[in-house]
Amino acid sequence: MVMIEADGEKALVYAPLAGSSFDTPTLGAALWESALLYAMPYDFAEYAKLHALARAAGTLLAIDVEAAMAQRSGDIERLLNLADIVFMNEVTYLSVFGQAPEPEHMRHLLALGPRVLVVTRGAAGALAVTRYATAQQSAFPAAPIDCTGAGDCFNGAFVAALFEGRSLRAALRFACAAASFAVSRLGAREGIPSRAQVDQLLGARG
Repeated sequence: MVMIEADGEKALVYAPLAGSSFDTPTLGAALWESALLYAMPYDFAEYAKLHALARAAGTLLAIDVEAAMAQRSGDIERLLNLADIVFMNEVTYLSVFGQAPEPEHMRHLLALGPRVLVVTRGAAGALAVTRYATAQQSAFPAAPIDCTGAGDCFNGAFVAALFEGRSLRAALRFACAAASFAVSRLGAREGIPSRAQVDQLLGARG
Protein backbone atom coordinates (compact mmCIF):
# COMPACT_ATOMS: atom_id res chain seq x y z
CA MET A 1 0.00 0.00 0.00
CA VAL A 2 1.34 3.42 -0.96
CA MET A 3 0.24 6.44 1.07
CA ILE A 4 0.89 9.84 -0.48
CA GLU A 5 1.26 13.07 1.50
CA ALA A 6 -0.11 16.37 0.22
CA ASP A 7 3.42 17.38 -0.86
CA GLY A 8 3.84 14.23 -2.94
CA GLU A 9 6.06 12.33 -0.49
CA LYS A 10 5.15 8.69 0.03
CA ALA A 11 5.13 6.00 2.68
CA LEU A 12 4.98 2.30 1.85
CA VAL A 13 3.39 -0.53 3.79
CA TYR A 14 4.23 -4.00 2.53
CA ALA A 15 4.07 -7.61 3.65
CA PRO A 16 6.98 -9.69 2.32
CA LEU A 17 5.89 -13.05 0.96
CA ALA A 18 7.98 -16.13 0.39
CA GLY A 19 8.82 -16.38 -3.31
CA SER A 20 10.30 -19.09 -5.43
CA SER A 21 14.08 -19.11 -5.67
CA PHE A 22 15.52 -17.86 -8.92
CA ASP A 23 16.42 -20.22 -11.72
CA THR A 24 20.22 -20.20 -11.51
CA PRO A 25 20.99 -21.62 -15.00
CA THR A 26 18.56 -19.23 -16.71
CA LEU A 27 19.75 -16.19 -14.77
CA GLY A 28 23.39 -17.14 -15.19
CA ALA A 29 22.96 -17.39 -18.97
CA ALA A 30 21.15 -14.04 -19.07
CA LEU A 31 23.95 -12.35 -17.14
CA TRP A 32 26.48 -13.36 -19.79
CA GLU A 33 24.46 -11.21 -22.20
CA SER A 34 23.95 -8.33 -19.75
CA ALA A 35 26.06 -5.32 -18.87
CA LEU A 36 24.47 -4.74 -15.48
CA LEU A 37 22.22 -6.40 -12.90
CA TYR A 38 20.07 -4.10 -10.72
CA ALA A 39 18.83 -5.41 -7.39
CA MET A 40 17.20 -4.41 -4.11
CA PRO A 41 18.98 -6.76 -1.68
CA TYR A 42 16.51 -7.48 1.10
CA ASP A 43 17.59 -11.13 1.27
CA PHE A 44 21.35 -11.11 1.72
CA ALA A 45 21.83 -14.82 1.09
CA GLU A 46 20.03 -14.53 -2.24
CA TYR A 47 21.94 -11.34 -3.02
CA ALA A 48 25.25 -13.09 -2.39
CA LYS A 49 24.26 -15.73 -4.95
CA LEU A 50 23.35 -13.00 -7.44
CA HIS A 51 26.71 -11.38 -6.84
CA ALA A 52 28.57 -14.62 -7.50
CA LEU A 53 26.67 -15.16 -10.76
CA ALA A 54 27.27 -11.57 -11.85
CA ARG A 55 30.98 -11.77 -11.10
CA ALA A 56 31.30 -15.03 -13.01
CA ALA A 57 29.74 -13.37 -16.04
CA GLY A 58 31.70 -10.12 -15.69
CA THR A 59 28.43 -8.23 -15.17
CA LEU A 60 28.30 -5.08 -13.05
CA LEU A 61 25.98 -5.09 -10.04
CA ALA A 62 23.95 -2.06 -8.92
CA ILE A 63 21.88 -1.96 -5.75
CA ASP A 64 19.33 0.39 -4.22
CA VAL A 65 19.81 0.40 -0.44
CA GLU A 66 17.03 1.14 2.04
CA ALA A 67 17.38 1.47 5.80
CA ALA A 68 15.51 -1.80 6.41
CA MET A 69 18.35 -3.66 4.67
CA ALA A 70 20.97 -2.46 7.14
CA GLN A 71 19.50 -2.80 10.61
CA ARG A 72 22.26 -4.91 12.15
CA SER A 73 25.92 -4.12 12.67
CA GLY A 74 27.91 -4.99 9.58
CA ASP A 75 24.93 -5.18 7.21
CA ILE A 76 25.77 -2.07 5.22
CA GLU A 77 29.43 -3.09 4.93
CA ARG A 78 28.45 -6.49 3.52
CA LEU A 79 26.12 -4.90 0.99
CA LEU A 80 28.60 -2.30 -0.21
CA ASN A 81 31.33 -4.91 -0.46
CA LEU A 82 29.30 -6.79 -3.09
CA ALA A 83 28.24 -3.89 -5.32
CA ASP A 84 29.68 -1.76 -8.11
CA ILE A 85 27.08 1.03 -8.11
CA VAL A 86 25.16 1.94 -4.96
CA PHE A 87 22.09 4.16 -4.71
CA MET A 88 20.41 5.37 -1.54
CA ASN A 89 18.28 8.33 -0.55
CA GLU A 90 19.25 10.90 2.04
CA VAL A 91 16.85 9.54 4.67
CA THR A 92 18.48 6.11 4.41
CA TYR A 93 21.97 7.64 4.55
CA LEU A 94 21.10 9.54 7.73
CA SER A 95 19.54 6.45 9.29
CA VAL A 96 22.43 4.12 8.48
CA PHE A 97 25.42 6.41 9.01
CA GLY A 98 24.06 8.97 11.46
CA GLN A 99 25.12 11.94 9.36
CA ALA A 100 24.13 13.84 6.25
CA PRO A 101 25.83 12.77 3.01
CA GLU A 102 28.94 14.72 2.13
CA PRO A 103 31.67 13.88 -0.41
CA GLU A 104 34.51 13.01 1.98
CA HIS A 105 32.45 10.51 3.96
CA MET A 106 30.87 9.06 0.80
CA ARG A 107 34.29 8.55 -0.79
CA HIS A 108 35.47 6.81 2.37
CA LEU A 109 32.66 4.28 1.83
CA LEU A 110 34.00 3.47 -1.63
CA ALA A 111 36.88 1.67 0.08
CA LEU A 112 34.34 -1.04 0.93
CA GLY A 113 33.93 -1.93 -2.73
CA PRO A 114 31.62 0.27 -4.84
CA ARG A 115 32.90 2.19 -7.84
CA VAL A 116 30.10 4.75 -7.63
CA LEU A 117 27.93 5.93 -4.72
CA VAL A 118 24.88 8.10 -5.39
CA VAL A 119 22.64 9.75 -2.80
CA THR A 120 19.35 11.32 -3.87
CA ARG A 121 18.18 14.29 -1.79
CA GLY A 122 14.65 14.96 -2.97
CA ALA A 123 14.07 18.62 -3.70
CA ALA A 124 17.77 19.29 -2.97
CA GLY A 125 18.88 17.19 -5.96
CA ALA A 126 21.56 14.51 -5.77
CA LEU A 127 25.20 13.89 -4.93
CA ALA A 128 27.52 11.29 -6.49
CA VAL A 129 31.12 10.25 -5.94
CA THR A 130 33.67 7.95 -7.51
CA ARG A 131 37.28 7.51 -6.45
CA TYR A 132 38.26 10.27 -8.86
CA ALA A 133 35.29 12.63 -9.14
CA THR A 134 32.49 14.31 -7.24
CA ALA A 135 29.29 15.69 -8.74
CA GLN A 136 26.37 17.57 -7.26
CA GLN A 137 23.18 18.50 -9.07
CA SER A 138 20.25 20.61 -7.96
CA ALA A 139 16.76 19.30 -8.55
CA PHE A 140 14.95 20.50 -11.65
CA PRO A 141 11.81 22.56 -10.93
CA ALA A 142 8.74 20.34 -10.64
CA ALA A 143 5.31 20.42 -9.04
CA PRO A 144 5.36 17.14 -7.08
CA ILE A 145 2.18 15.08 -7.11
CA ASP A 146 3.48 11.60 -6.32
CA CYS A 147 7.10 10.63 -5.62
CA THR A 148 6.38 6.90 -6.03
CA GLY A 149 8.80 5.49 -8.58
CA ALA A 150 10.89 8.66 -8.85
CA GLY A 151 13.90 6.93 -7.29
CA ASP A 152 13.70 4.03 -9.72
CA CYS A 153 13.38 6.47 -12.62
CA PHE A 154 16.43 8.38 -11.38
CA ASN A 155 18.50 5.22 -10.94
CA GLY A 156 17.64 3.85 -14.36
CA ALA A 157 18.40 7.15 -16.06
CA PHE A 158 21.72 7.48 -14.22
CA VAL A 159 22.86 4.00 -15.21
CA ALA A 160 21.76 4.53 -18.81
CA ALA A 161 23.75 7.77 -18.99
CA LEU A 162 26.88 6.13 -17.56
CA PHE A 163 26.68 3.31 -20.08
CA GLU A 164 26.48 5.89 -22.85
CA GLY A 165 29.86 7.18 -21.70
CA ARG A 166 28.64 10.38 -20.06
CA SER A 167 30.67 11.93 -17.26
CA LEU A 168 29.58 11.56 -13.65
CA ARG A 169 28.28 15.13 -13.64
CA ALA A 170 26.38 14.70 -16.92
CA ALA A 171 24.87 11.39 -15.76
CA LEU A 172 23.70 12.98 -12.51
CA ARG A 173 22.15 15.89 -14.40
CA PHE A 174 20.38 13.54 -16.83
CA ALA A 175 19.00 11.48 -13.94
CA CYS A 176 17.74 14.52 -12.02
CA ALA A 177 16.03 15.77 -15.16
CA ALA A 178 14.30 12.42 -15.68
CA ALA A 179 13.18 12.27 -12.05
CA SER A 180 11.58 15.71 -12.29
CA PHE A 181 9.06 14.20 -14.71
CA ALA A 182 8.46 11.13 -12.54
CA VAL A 183 7.14 13.14 -9.58
CA SER A 184 4.66 15.08 -11.72
CA ARG A 185 2.10 12.30 -12.24
CA LEU A 186 0.14 9.98 -9.98
CA GLY A 187 1.51 6.45 -9.97
CA ALA A 188 4.89 4.79 -10.28
CA ARG A 189 4.93 4.61 -14.08
CA GLU A 190 2.75 7.38 -15.45
CA GLY A 191 5.38 10.09 -15.08
CA ILE A 192 8.38 8.20 -16.48
CA PRO A 193 9.59 10.38 -19.38
CA SER A 194 10.80 9.50 -22.84
CA ARG A 195 14.37 10.33 -23.82
CA ALA A 196 13.04 13.09 -26.07
CA GLN A 197 11.34 14.75 -23.10
CA VAL A 198 14.50 14.61 -20.99
CA ASP A 199 16.68 15.90 -23.83
CA GLN A 200 14.23 18.72 -24.47
CA LEU A 201 14.33 19.75 -20.80
CA LEU A 202 18.13 19.62 -20.70
CA GLY A 203 18.34 21.66 -23.88
CA ALA A 204 15.94 24.27 -22.51
CA ARG A 205 17.96 24.54 -19.29
CA GLY A 206 21.24 25.04 -21.17
